[in-house]
Amino acid sequence: MSRLARPPYIDTTTGIAYDTDKAEFEGYLTKQSMWLRDWRRRYFILKGSRLFFAKTPYEAPHGMIDLSRCTTVRTCIDTALLSSEIAAIPINLYDPN
Repeated sequence: MSRLARPPYIDTTTGIAYDTDKAEFEGYLTKQSMWLRDWRRRYFILKGSRLFFAKTPYEAPHGMIDLSRCTTVRTCIDTALLSSEIAAIPINLYDPN
């Protein structure tokens, strides 16, 4: 049984298409939205130094974080909240488990 191929991420600024198939790691995380600051469940795909995110596993990712351009990654472990913040890029990752 063959699986469906995931559509590539298209960078809206440059028009470059990034292949997101055959990821090293992938799965659901919760990220804080940039505008409303609420938490949303997103499917993350790590391929090389790029972290892509989409609403579901098989739709085209709508965002990308180039981890090679980040300066620091901070983690906060609390009994109520486990989060990571990627400095220089406004995103927080939250895993309720």
